[in-house]
Amino acid sequence: MTVSKDAAGRWFVSILVEETIRPLDPVERSVGVDAGITSLLTLSTGEKITNPKHERADRERLAKAQRNLARKAKARATGPRRG
Repeated sequence: MTVSKDAAGRWFVSILVEETIRPLDPVERSVGVDAGITSLLTLSTGEKITNPKHERADRERLAKAQRNLARKAKARATGPRRG
């Protein structure tokens, strides 16, 4: 086991274990997986799996940006007045 700390103060633990891995039992069915942009995963069956974590973070970021924008005063024209 190795424990280390980086310059940012984060701790890391690395554990080395010797293990014999047995082969998995064969399966009769399989599904293809495609990582996408609009959805997290698209399966070969046509099912789309969304990632709610990213959507939630985006909604929170948008709400914060809208609150900040609402607090700001409207821009005023600068320079001499004409008329």
